[in-house]
Amino acid sequence: MYGAPNYHVTFGGGHDIYLCDNCNTTNSSYSNFGHTYKCPDGFAYGSNEAKNYFAGSYNFMTDEIEVFKFVVAE
Repeated sequence: MYGAPNYHVTFGGGHDIYLCDNCNTTNSSYSNFGHTYKCPDGFAYGSNEAKNYFAGSYNFMTDEIEVFKFVVAE
């Protein structure tokens, strides 16, 4: 996870999911799976398929964001 002053939040080493500031009012957020988070269909990082996999297009706008953390019980 990565954060900076002009970023809302970014997941993955290759910015697999990037959510911009005001991501609910602008479509500057983007996804590009395949660097840290693999596509189930095995699309290559940087391919159009990997860029469009998450939201149907490379850039998108959000309505809601939910983030979950997986915790293993000991």
